[in-house]
Parts: sequence; C-alpha cells; structure tokens
Amino acid sequence: MKDSLVLPAVFSSAIRKLIAPKSRSLLVEVKLRRFSYVELVKMTNNFQRRIGKGGFGNIYHGELDGAPVAVKLYRNENPSVAAQFESEVNLLNKVYHKNLIKVFGYCDESTKSALVFEFMANGDLRKNLTGSGCSSKLTWERRLRIAIDMAKALDYLHDGCEPPIIHRNFNSSNILLSKNFEVRLSDFVLAVNFNPSHEGESHMSNVTITGTLGYMDPQYLTTGMLSTWADVYGFGAVLMEIIAGRPAYQYGEDGVLTQWVSSMFGNGEIGRIMDPKLEGDFDVNSVMEALNIAFACLSCNSNDRPTMGEVVTKLKLCLQMETARLGTLIEDY
Repeated sequence: MKDSLVLPAVFSSAIRKLIAPKSRSLLVEVKLRRFSYVELVKMTNNFQRRIGKGGFGNIYHGELDGAPVAVKLYRNENPSVAAQFESEVNLLNKVYHKNLIKVFGYCDESTKSALVFEFMANGDLRKNLTGSGCSSKLTWERRLRIAIDMAKALDYLHDGCEPPIIHRNFNSSNILLSKNFEVRLSDFVLAVNFNPSHEGESHMSNVTITGTLGYMDPQYLTTGMLSTWADVYGFGAVLMEIIAGRPAYQYGEDGVLTQWVSSMFGNGEIGRIMDPKLEGDFDVNSVMEALNIAFACLSCNSNDRPTMGEVVTKLKLCLQMETARLGTLIEDY
C-alpha cells in the first residue's frame, strides 16, 4: 500500500507500540428480544416523537424499562424494504463492538417491522458538525477521538469479523453520538458480507450500486466491483467533514467537499479548509497529518488506500500531537 502520510521520526517508536496483533472472530449469534407491535406503540407513546427519518423508515423516541431508546419503524409496503430489514436484523444479531449501535430487539409482524436500539442523545455527527451552537463542544481533540472510534468500528467489521462486513453506506448521518460524544456506527440496511465469487478475489461483482452521494467510492461507482475499500473511501469523506465542518456534498458552487478541499490544498489555502468554528484552536501538525490520512483514504486507486487498522494507528498519533499541546491524557486510546 502506498502511504502518503509522512510522520516525524519521534513517532516511529510510538507506531510500533500502538500496533497490536489481532485475529478475526467468527460471527456468533446473540439472541435479540422480539417485541410485539402493541409493545412498540406503548414504548413510543403511539409514535408521538419522531427523531429521525430515512429511505427505509422513520425513527421514534421511546422508553424501555425506564431508559430512553430509539425505535426504527420500517416501511413494509415495499418488498425490498422487508428484505433489507431481514438482512439488517440477521447481521446485527451477530456483531458486537462498543462503537456499533447496540440493538435491544426487533418487531417482525405481518405488516410491521421495527428495530429497538439505544438512544443517542447528541444525534448524528453531520448535524453536530454543520448545525449551530456546536463550536464549543466539538473541539479538535474531541473530533479526533470521534474519528478514532469511527475507524475502530470499521476496523472491527473489516478485520475482526469472518467473513468481513462491508457497511456500504458509511456517512456522517450514520455516526451517532451519545451525551458524552461516544461513537456508535448505525444503519446496516445496506451492509453485506464480503463473499467474492471465487476464492482469493479482492472484490465482489454483480452487486447493486448504492450509497450516499459524496461518500461513494468512484472505483465502485464505475466498475460495480465492491470491497472493504469502499468503506475506507467513505471514511475519508467523513474525516474531511470533521476537518472542514462542511457536508460531504452540497448543492451549489462548492459541490463535492473532497474536490473543494483538494483545490484549496493545491492552492496552499490550508487556513480556508479548517472549520472556522474551531477558531484556530488546534495543533497545526495534527491537522496536517489528519488531512494526509483523509487524502490517502480517498485515493482513486483502492490499492493505495490504508486499511482501517492503519488509520486507527495514524489517528492516534494525531491525537498525541493535540493532547501534547493541551497537556491532557490520551487515556485508553
């Protein structure tokens, strides 16, 4: 893999300490609780408070055993949605990681399908980055910690599961944040197991091209060949959002964020790239290394992209630079 990240020599020993051997684990089924639709009605007070929506259904606030939960109610009138629901339940029944959304159970009645999962008080990352009033909460240090946790979630799916899992819709709206800004990767509707047609192949073919504009791997878009590298590209787009505080895609002259950042970077206008809400409160070297990581993830050739394990290691070094400036502890990162 071509590595575009150039680190100071002082960090070479730190890299060796941060890389730990790991092995894949077979997916083991964990029994999820099955709810009736009547229970969901009671849980959500008849679906009174909608807190989110998507192409496959709406999300409502609820309460289970005295604790807040989120209830994702699917639109079952579309047969493809019913199939996607079954796929998502089966997958979530077999994965566990602290940075994946925790699912408590599901409802699967003739015309009603739903998932019940943990409630994330701070909503999704995109709204936190682009909404108002978040500048004091999303410091550069906190953004790096969020990025590391995002990378850990993908690293688990790609290298901690057998077979590997491709999320296929990694974007900032699917990164949920708790009241303490802990990260949970959500929305596994489009996720698939990596099962190529022939042993040893690095891509899957004959896969429906789907995803979110601004986060989709151009190689996947043009060839229809899918691999875990598509998630790495999506991660790079989200990391750019974290750095710039702008959505990955917006209508207007700026268009695709990654293209705009590349243009600014090429013109030497680094200051314009950074989220103005940070007000310059960050370690410049840490930011530059984060940009290098993002550009590496966004390489047009998937073979030039880093693995998510490598991304975790490099982002930890960015965090070390920032915490050294602040005089704070890295804790268990």
